[in-house]
Amino acid sequence: MTKKGGNRKVRPRARSGSRPVIDMTGVPEGKRRVLMAQPTRTRHKDLRWKHDGKDGLVVIRIRKNFSRFERALRKVAGGPVWLRFPLDRPGSRIWELCDGKRTVLEIAHVMNEEFKEEMEPVLPRVIKFMELLLKRNLIILRRPEGPNKEGPADGARKI
Repeated sequence: MTKKGGNRKVRPRARSGSRPVIDMTGVPEGKRRVLMAQPTRTRHKDLRWKHDGKDGLVVIRIRKNFSRFERALRKVAGGPVWLRFPLDRPGSRIWELCDGKRTVLEIAHVMNEEFKEEMEPVLPRVIKFMELLLKRNLIILRRPEGPNKEGPADGARKI
């Protein structure tokens, strides 16, 4: 006598909260390296940011790079010199977390803890926002800092 559904693999039911928040299965090796990178805000004179007084949201300001014609046109027609990019609550929090101390994956975990369902699916949304920041040269990705992989720090060699 065979059991009903004998060829099927039965998965144990996941308890609430036991499901992995960020699923790394199927992520290619190249993308895994990106997830281990540490995003850092760029520092240059044409970039400024501050917290908005009302809601505490971040507003990024970038000085426009005018061509010769645009400068002449601006003298005649006027217009702002700075571009403003107000961020929403999740975007502001991600911007604050891009301090060079956390990896992209750690930022995704923090975002999941703080925003829960509002930020689902967390990892693709965090990565997409970071891509936008990278395109505008607002952040750079650095390799994670850690122990030297060449050998022990005290100069001892493995035998």
